[in-house]
Amino acid sequence: MRNVIQTLSPIALLPILISLSACTKDDVVADDTSSIYPEGLAPLAENTAPAPASTEAEPWPEQLSLVSDGEAEPMWVHARGYIQQPVSAVWAALSTPEVVVDRRVVGEWTVQQDDPPRYDVGFLLHYVVFDVVTVEFDLQWDQAVIEGSAAAPTQVAARMEKVDGTVFISLMECSVLLIEVADGVTEVQLVYQLESATGEIEPAEEYVTDLFESLKAVAHGEALPTYE
Repeated sequence: MRNVIQTLSPIALLPILISLSACTKDDVVADDTSSIYPEGLAPLAENTAPAPASTEAEPWPEQLSLVSDGEAEPMWVHARGYIQQPVSAVWAALSTPEVVVDRRVVGEWTVQQDDPPRYDVGFLLHYVVFDVVTVEFDLQWDQAVIEGSAAAPTQVAARMEKVDGTVFISLMECSVLLIEVADGVTEVQLVYQLESATGEIEPAEEYVTDLFESLKAVAHGEALPTYE
């Protein structure tokens, strides 16, 4: 191969060099994109939910677009929506344990703050769910600023995962991205994955929807939604 290349003229080599250069550039871009997330905080999957439909009068509607697949393994929910508040306000809500708790189904819960946290924010939630049988499990939340500063973030990444407890849930994890898309407007991207004994996707869809509504309420300085 070396002899063949040496016999080529500079003009003949040009397409090869351009091709090699393009491949190298693409590889660097891909590596740079993946490296912006600290280990363990990258999104669980590419978010396939479309952006909420916008209009000229309302380019950033405070609505949630959601798609899901209850037949996949694991089951998944993807969601995307806008909150007309800066990332700092939405992140303040996301880093409040009560906001991210699944208040629709959890009977009791406690929180233990990481000391020190591995990232900018970290805490462990212990859930007790009273159903046909009482189940208990732990969820770890980790969050970090990806772009901007802690005082003025423009992108935040977060991950939640079940780390201990009931055998009825073999997998429960969620990734969250908060991204500034306009001055004072935050895009919320949610990816949720679940494997449970019930095999039902509805609780995951409800939680993702509830989480978005809770973030929106608290970011606007309103009370958390309540559930009977």
